[in-house]
This record gives sequence, structure tokens and C-alpha cells, in this order.
Amino acid sequence: MRLLLSLCAVCLAWPAAADWEEVDETETAVVYIDREKIYTEGANPKVLQLIDMKKKNKLGAQSRRLLVEYECKLKKRRTLAFSSFSEPMAQGEVVFRNSVSGNWYPIQSDSVAEAVFKIVCRK
Repeated sequence: MRLLLSLCAVCLAWPAAADWEEVDETETAVVYIDREKIYTEGANPKVLQLIDMKKKNKLGAQSRRLLVEYECKLKKRRTLAFSSFSEPMAQGEVVFRNSVSGNWYPIQSDSVAEAVFKIVCRK
């Protein structure tokens, strides 16, 4: 539990100058991970992700930094914490924060989540 709280704090406070590596791009966003921030302690790996949206959303956010946990054997993922920012690449004002773990979701084939899953779970 202490590790999870520490990881959530890291996700919410991590500087934007991480070594972001582009993983995938959609019509609406570009998704990055920081390979240096793949945590393998515990049963499931966790990684910092950055979603850089091409347009601001209704809340005025243009990027989101997340801490995501992957269940490699069952091919599932869940968000542990995230922060939304007013500018691209986790810059600008923090628009919203959430450190409540989300539900587990299956990873769909040929999706952005699967691209990250393959890196994090080394498949």
C-alpha cells in the first residue's frame, strides 16, 4: 500500500521534463510513456503515461499524465492516478487531479492500450 501511495504521489508531482517516448497516435491524441518510469515491484507493472490531446477538452485540459497498472497475465489495465493540464506535454496549470484507482478494463487488440501493454509487459 505504501508503494502505491508513493507511486501516486510521483504521478501527480512528476516534472514534465521526463523522457517521453511516443508509443502511438490517434486522430485526437498522441500517447507517450517514460520507459525510465516502468515500476516492476509487486505483482503488476506500472508506468507513467502522457496523453497529449490535439485539442483542449471541455475542462480546458490539453494533456493528461497518468499512472497505469497492467495485469499482464489477464491482459487488463487500470488507471491508479492522473493529472490533467491546460497545455500540451503536461505543462501549464493543473486542471484536474484524481488519485482514486479506477476499474480494471480488458486491453483491446490493435489499440493504444495494447501498444503500451506490449512494452510494459514485454510481449
